[in-house]
Amino acid sequence: MNKKIILCLATVFAFSVASQALSDEPLYKWKDAEGVVHFTQTPPLGDIPYTILNVKVQSVIPAPKYKADGTKADEEEEEKAQSPEAQAFNQARKKNCELAKSNLKTLKERARIRLRGKDGEYVILTDEEKHAKIALTETQVETFCGSEKAP
Repeated sequence: MNKKIILCLATVFAFSVASQALSDEPLYKWKDAEGVVHFTQTPPLGDIPYTILNVKVQSVIPAPKYKADGTKADEEEEEKAQSPEAQAFNQARKKNCELAKSNLKTLKERARIRLRGKDGEYVILTDEEKHAKIALTETQVETFCGSEKAP
């Protein structure tokens, strides 16, 4: 909860600094008697020491653009800029991610799972074996579908 409060305060501060910078009015920074730092458009009342901040906005960072499938539009450009080894790594990782997701879906949706044994014969998994396969496949999904990129 403290992180949420800090994030909210930081956001309010950022917007106040940005609005102050756009209006070219000075911003006053000061601490009250309890040690809380304040940023205001007017100087504090009384003999409280303060600092005048002249903040200027240099540029605005555009928000990332997304495609209809939810991926960033810049991802294709990033992939083109990668080395061939990194591209191969990321392609294999995407393929493994899709395969792991498909396997997990099958394991969860089907009541009985039939696998081919070492001798070529089919074996039906027990409930314990099925739950172990689900746990392994969930780990694979986390590993291959995470946000990590090629080194």
